[in-house]
Amino acid sequence: DAIECARSVIEQLGVVKQAMMAELLTRGLPGRHTRFKQTEIGEVPAEWETCVLGDVIVDGPTNGLYKPMSEYGEGVSIARIDAFDNGDVLDVTRLRRVRLSADEVTRFALAPNDILINRVNSLSHIAKAAIMPVSAPATVFESNMMKLSVDARRADPVFVFLVVSSPAAKQYFVTRAKQAVAQASINQQDVRGLPLALPPRVEQEQI
Repeated sequence: DAIECARSVIEQLGVVKQAMMAELLTRGLPGRHTRFKQTEIGEVPAEWETCVLGDVIVDGPTNGLYKPMSEYGEGVSIARIDAFDNGDVLDVTRLRRVRLSADEVTRFALAPNDILINRVNSLSHIAKAAIMPVSAPATVFESNMMKLSVDARRADPVFVFLVVSSPAAKQYFVTRAKQAVAQASINQQDVRGLPLALPPRVEQEQI
C-alpha cells in the first residue's frame, strides 16, 4: 500500500511539473508579463521573440553512426536510444562502449549541452530527447538519433532543451512523423522547423 501511494504521488508530481513547465514556456515567469501576442504556438508575452529551432542551432542536426553489435564491449561510450527517457540529462556512467577509429570519435563526439533527439522509434517514443551534462568523458551517439548544438549567445541550451522535450514539442513531432511498419521517423527538417518562443536571455535562465 505504501509503495502504491508513493507511485501515485510521483505520478501526480509529474503531471503538476508538466503543467507548470507548459505555463512557464508559453506565459513566462508568474507576474512578469502583462502584454501578450498571438503566435503560431498560441499566446506568448509580447516581449518574446518567435522563431524556429533552426534559427538558434549553431551545429546540426546531424545523424549518429552505426556500428554492428560485434564492435560493442570496450572503447568509447555511446549513447543509444535505450539509455535515456524524454527530458533526461544523459547519464554517461551507464552507457555501453564501442570500438571506434579516432576519426569516428572526432566526427560523432558529443559536446557539453548538446541535445539528442531520437529520430527513429515507435510513435509513442519518437523524438524523445536528452541533453549532455556539462562535464563528461568522450561520448558518441548512434545512428537512430540526431544531435544539435545551440548558439549559446542567443539562447540558453537548457531552456531550448526544455522546449524540445515538452509535450507541445512531442505533439509537433508526432504530427510530422513518417510511419512505417512498427516504427516512425522524423528528419532534420522536422527538427529545425520546431516553433520556438524565446524570452530575453536572462528570463530563459530564470525559467
